Formats: sequence, C-alpha cells, structure tokens
Amino acid sequence: MLPIVLYNGAEPRTAKTDLADLIDPSLPPQLRRWQPQLRYLLSE
Repeated sequence: MLPIVLYNGAEPRTAKTDLADLIDPSLPPQLRRWQPQLRYLLSE
C-alpha cells in the first residue's frame, strides 16, 4: 500500500505526513506498541 496525497494549493502544505504525529503524545507506554504508524507521500 502506498498512500499518496496530491496537493496543489497556493500555500505550502504544513499538515503532518505521519499518522503517529496526530495521536496524543501522552499515550501510556504499554499502548504505544499498537499505535498506528502510517506515513504518506506528499506530491506538491
């Protein structure tokens, strides 16, 4: 699977490219093992 985001806005895209960056960082250590990690390719 290769997730791709095509962006053609006037301003540079500033959104996170990794799903893990969007999850609350205070996740208990015993749950971090199952934290989803998915990075997408951004094509501007």
